[in-house]
Amino acid sequence: MKKILLVCLMSLVGFTTMANESWKVKEIVVDGETVVTILAYLGSGTDIEVPKFIKNKKVYSITKLIDPDNGSTINNDAVTSLDFGKANYLKVIEDDACHKLSGLTSNIILPKNLIKIGARAFESTKFNGPVILNNKVKRLEDGVFGFTSGITLLVIPADIEYIGDNLLWHSNIPKIESKILDPSQLVNPVDPNAPFVIPGPEGPMGYAFNPFLGIFNNDNLPEKDKRYSELIVPKGTLQAYQNHTQWGNTPWGKSFDPISEAVATSNIEKEIVCNVYVSNKQLNITSDKQLRKVSIFNILGTSLKEVSSNTTQEIISMNYEGIILVKVVFANGEQKTFKVLSK
Repeated sequence: MKKILLVCLMSLVGFTTMANESWKVKEIVVDGETVVTILAYLGSGTDIEVPKFIKNKKVYSITKLIDPDNGSTINNDAVTSLDFGKANYLKVIEDDACHKLSGLTSNIILPKNLIKIGARAFESTKFNGPVILNNKVKRLEDGVFGFTSGITLLVIPADIEYIGDNLLWHSNIPKIESKILDPSQLVNPVDPNAPFVIPGPEGPMGYAFNPFLGIFNNDNLPEKDKRYSELIVPKGTLQAYQNHTQWGNTPWGKSFDPISEAVATSNIEKEIVCNVYVSNKQLNITSDKQLRKVSIFNILGTSLKEVSSNTTQEIISMNYEGIILVKVVFANGEQKTFKVLSK
């Protein structure tokens, strides 16, 4: 019995060590607690899942995902999936942390408790679906999603406090939904009524501070060939958005066309956005509406698993291989069924 117990303990220790060896981290102190920030992923696998703890410390932030100078052995473009779903304590993605991930084949699962995304954090990264920022996100620094591809919808939360310059530069995002009730809460921090002016080598050079400038690259294109993002705003705020110099009536050219109000009446509900896929034997579900229940069946209708939920994101372990049917019930009672290949 003692020998068996010893072998089990050695196995557990070995498992923990292997998990820790996949990451280079640095201890930092946040609000009096010692936590870690990730400096580099050291593994060889290309499907990356960021853990909740490393070396028994909470993972609070990620400074860099791939960094050869800190021991990474794969390149940025080799990463095929990135999942923060289990990293419940991760609150900050730092500047340039997850940029140039151009080989992703599934959508990024963002941390549930994220509060800040640093400058250029996802620049030149390939997404594969919607990016729905939860209402805990307070800051989006300069160029967070610049030169990205594959984002089908970006949802900006109501309580965001700061959006940096050129947030979506040449990202080609077709639709953006803002939950912000007062668009004037995001203004030039120096002078709300004027663009930035920065010094140049031959005197001051005008510089338009606009988070939404250049979503599509329309330079030198005739008007008939130009493309713009659709902007959906909260009911009753359309005129405020249209008249605001950083959302609608911009002196340096429009970014959004059309701008329209979200439809929300007792008879009509805005279509729910829900992204469902399997990666690393895990079923990932991300929605812009709260989930109530997820039921999983095989193609013959046999029940495989059922999970209750009260969040907008669920990650469910899957040991089944083949086509599955995923029935998602939302908090408002609406239901959607998805056919997914699990392998």
